[in-house]
Formats: sequence, C-alpha cells, structure tokens
Amino acid sequence: SAASATAGPMDELGRRDVQRGLTLAQALELLLTSGVATLDVANALQALHLLCQNIVARPEERMFRTIRLLNGAFQEVVARHAGGVEALLALGFVESESLEEEDALFFILEEPSLEHDPTSWADWYDGIKAGRDVIYAQMETLGVRALPVASKGTGWSEEVRANPVRACQADILTLHGQKGGGL
Repeated sequence: SAASATAGPMDELGRRDVQRGLTLAQALELLLTSGVATLDVANALQALHLLCQNIVARPEERMFRTIRLLNGAFQEVVARHAGGVEALLALGFVESESLEEEDALFFILEEPSLEHDPTSWADWYDGIKAGRDVIYAQMETLGVRALPVASKGTGWSEEVRANPVRACQADILTLHGQKGGGL
C-alpha cells in the first residue's frame, strides 16, 4: 500500500526510519502528505489527540505516558505511518528499553517532579496542552471529531496483540477504552 511504502520498512522490533528533530507541526505535515489514506490519517490524529488529552487529564498516571512499541493498536494506528512516531518525539516521548523484558521497547513521556521543580513541571504540562491543541486544530481542518478522555483503560503499554486491529475496522477500534473511528 502507499502508506506502507511511504513509512518505510520496519525492523524486527517494529521500528522504521524516523525523521528526528521535527516540530509537531512538521510531523503532522509529514503524516498528511505521505500518501496515507484519509481514514488512517483521521485515526492517527484521533489517537495522538486522545493520548495528549489523557495525559493532561491524568499527568501523574504513567500508563498514559507509556507506549509499548510493538503494541498492535499503536503499530496499526500510529507507528506505521510516516509522521506518527515523529509526532510522539515532538511531544517529548523518548524511546526506552524495558529492564524487565528483553527486546521490549517503549516510548515514554517522563514527567518532571512537581514537588522538586514546579516550574519545569508547569512548562512540561503546558507543552502537552499546546501539543494537544495543535493536533486538534489539524483535526478540525479535516473534520475529524475528538474522542472523550478515557475513564479507564490500559493504554498502549500492554503486550502485543495476536491480531492487531486493521484500520479498515475503525468502527471497532478501541484506544484507551474509547471507541475510535475516522471522520
């Protein structure tokens, strides 16, 4: 498919060549101009926006700030598209290996200490809100609806799914306990 060809090949750990150092706006532009189907762009934007919304709603909950690289839903909705991982990196996520599991890679957004450095924490929090707003502005331009903040869910930090959800089944896609879907 055009999307797969644009995103480039992935290695055995689910990584593809990623353009580093992009701003969030540049990463979203890459997603929009890389030949990804409209429904896939809508799903990726919704997922990224929901990720930011959940972090803003519960910044202290690490599960909303941790994404397992090989999580099936994450791979299908965000990582396989050029611009998806780049958007995470622009938001401040970093790649990290698990100390408990061999070959387990995560994207983690570290939260500064509110107690020890409230100024850094406030800047970090404002940055996540600003990122959420940039993504939402792009969603509005495309007529993509926002999903509600998760009330409960496991996020993208869980194990790999045996059968990742396909984007063509967007009406049944569940991210952070929320139903997804495109336009």
